Amino acid sequence: MLQASPIGFLALVTLICTGCSQFGHGKADSDDKYAVAASSWIGSNIMEMVAAWPPPMPSCGSKKGGSAGCVWWRHRSIGGTYAYGCEAVAYFDEAGVITKVDVRRSDDCHRLFERHFERMTWP
Repeated sequence: MLQASPIGFLALVTLICTGCSQFGHGKADSDDKYAVAASSWIGSNIMEMVAAWPPPMPSCGSKKGGSAGCVWWRHRSIGGTYAYGCEAVAYFDEAGVITKVDVRRSDDCHRLFERHFERMTWP
């Protein structure tokens, strides 16, 4: 019969807990400056947000005018002075009005965009 050692058991529990804690990593808090700036655009026109924010990734959804879709921003770095990961998706309706903003990741985005938050936040 096999007998588990206490050290092996603790190592297994630690490994499981560490793995589970990674699932929420990077999700923005409600007071995160990047998330606040992104969410401030709900109800405004997508073209105004695109003009105020850094260049987006290729659009998701329809590229035809008068159709609903989304615009996706992702900025990340694992090298350099500090690592950061920022990702937001703005969903808009047929009229171009932003209906939802999903901040998927916000790790040290405040450091990356600190000087730009005034421009990136809807007035």
